[in-house]
Amino acid sequence: MPTATPRPTPTAPPVAGPTPTTVPPRVIPIRQYPIDFLAQYAWSAGSVPPQNHFSYSIRIGPDQKGEILLTPDYTTSDPPTWQETFSIDEREMETLYALMKKQEVFTKDWEASKPTRRLTGGTSESLKVTADGGEFAVPYWGAGSVREVYNSIVALVPEAIWDKLMARREQYFQDKDTGRSGGS
Repeated sequence: MPTATPRPTPTAPPVAGPTPTTVPPRVIPIRQYPIDFLAQYAWSAGSVPPQNHFSYSIRIGPDQKGEILLTPDYTTSDPPTWQETFSIDEREMETLYALMKKQEVFTKDWEASKPTRRLTGGTSESLKVTADGGEFAVPYWGAGSVREVYNSIVALVPEAIWDKLMARREQYFQDKDTGRSGGS
């Protein structure tokens, strides 16, 4: 009769096979922000002469992708819109998401802080965020309470891209002033 394999009992430890030593341990990254995390920030200069006006939007995510769209003039002048893309590292994404949580982007009742009269003529900013299947929006009047979030988003755009876009904007107005096409 064959010998039965001993079964573990409350007093006896289970029989274990050899532990492989040649297989390295797996590192499973733990993401600190939702997989669908997407932030869309928009900024527009106030009512100023055309050469001082411009607007841009910055899109962060999903994944580690960023994009900026810049329009160098009032839209009534039919200006071009320039697009640049960039990468964002994992830690920057995590930091931005944590900052949004800290500044209550996902939980604050923005309607409760709505001003009684609409302000016009000034710079406007807004933020739309997708996270965990939900959509959240910070209206223009909420800008002051999430200033650090806005500054962090703007800072994710590499300086070289800002320089390139501002140089193109300057060229746009030089071309416009001399009657050449400003869509370079």
